[in-house]
Amino acid sequence: MEQKENIELKKQEGIAWYAIRVTYSREMIFKEYLDGHNVENFIPMHYESTDLGAKKSRKLVPIIHNLVFVHSTKRSIDTFKSELEVRLPIRYIMDKATGRPIIIPDKQMQDFIAVSLSLIHISEPTRPISIS
Repeated sequence: MEQKENIELKKQEGIAWYAIRVTYSREMIFKEYLDGHNVENFIPMHYESTDLGAKKSRKLVPIIHNLVFVHSTKRSIDTFKSELEVRLPIRYIMDKATGRPIIIPDKQMQDFIAVSLSLIHISEPTRPISIS
């Protein structure tokens, strides 16, 4: 019953998952801003290995640069856009057919987050893989 009430409240407030484009690979800066404003957001991440000569390094980085999923109202996101316009331009990813911002259904986003988070914990192969 509580989950049904939360869904109804979200619909009334217009809270949805929006796909937002951030320029120049500054998605982590935008994430910090959203976190500071207590706005739920998600950036799919993965470990990237780099070879630094004698050392190897693994770093957690965005899978798709310039993309942040934001769970908020359109009005709130528009406010963020206005506040950040000069130093951190953000844009909605638009649906070409309707000309409106793309909205990701909650269930699809939950599934996407679950799959993305599970991929972070997959270790790299410990032996070379041969293809016959």
